[in-house]
Amino acid sequence: MRLAYFDCPTGIAGDMAIAALVGAGLPLTVLEETVAQLGLANEVQLQIETVRRQGQAAIAVTVQAQPQTNHRHLPEIEDRIRRANLSERAQTWSLATFRALAIAEGEVHGIPVEQVHFHEVGALDAIVDVVGTCVGLDWLGVERVFCSALPVGGGYVRCDHGRLPVPVPAVLKLWESRQVPLQDNGIAAELVTPTGAALMVALAERFGGPPPLALEKIGLGAGHRDLPIPNILRLWLGTAVETPEKTLEKKQGPMVTPTDRRSHNRNDRGAGNPVGRHQSPSLGLPRRSPVGKRGPRLQFSTGLHEKGAAGAPAGSAVSARSR
Repeated sequence: MRLAYFDCPTGIAGDMAIAALVGAGLPLTVLEETVAQLGLANEVQLQIETVRRQGQAAIAVTVQAQPQTNHRHLPEIEDRIRRANLSERAQTWSLATFRALAIAEGEVHGIPVEQVHFHEVGALDAIVDVVGTCVGLDWLGVERVFCSALPVGGGYVRCDHGRLPVPVPAVLKLWESRQVPLQDNGIAAELVTPTGAALMVALAERFGGPPPLALEKIGLGAGHRDLPIPNILRLWLGTAVETPEKTLEKKQGPMVTPTDRRSHNRNDRGAGNPVGRHQSPSLGLPRRSPVGKRGPRLQFSTGLHEKGAAGAPAGSAVSARSR
């Protein structure tokens, strides 16, 4: 089983996610085909280049889209995705990402999900960022996604609703929905855009440290601004491996800690627990015989068990914000 771990020391935006996938081996032609399937070949162009951030080389992707004056509602975006003839997994992930974003925006503005219109994140480049990321993960054979803790950033950005503090309200709502672990890297800029937050909230199985994996490939996706530390999203690709504890558990059954044993032994003493006096229904471990009928003492073995304004200068107008 192939796993993807998004390591986000300077945050994440949609174009950074696509760039990291390209760095991990996703061909540009796959992204161009996706743009065409979305019916956007005449309106969107992709530019890919190698850049350096604090001396480290990484891939940068720019989604160049014609300016849009109309706002898009969720049903329109979902219909476009369903008509794009994507793989089942890519379609499911794309729809889940936009729905998570719509739910967050709806809660921020106090309106039903169907009435949310997407301002910046409904722009064409955001659609390409989301769907391109989901298609790329599927093309690389990824089945499970994980993500690091995310940096909170700071400062202010300007958007259709005016000047907003960072993290912007939609990002905070997305984080709240999954209780995402956060960290402060000391950088006062928008480091996680709504598109980047929605992708991880919708796709990541859990947030925190990397899962046990045999590392096969690293993809480096650059943000569009230099920061005090390398502005690079690091995508780890690898095959799932079993930890020694899991392997032992499969061979010998669930492992029991000393605390577990003390808890079960206390339950043995209750005369009203006839099942517990002989065998644990949950662990299947033999119990002590009733008082006065004890056999030999049993021994147990134990184990421990968006094109982003993140970092964009305050006061700048942004579309699907890139970092």
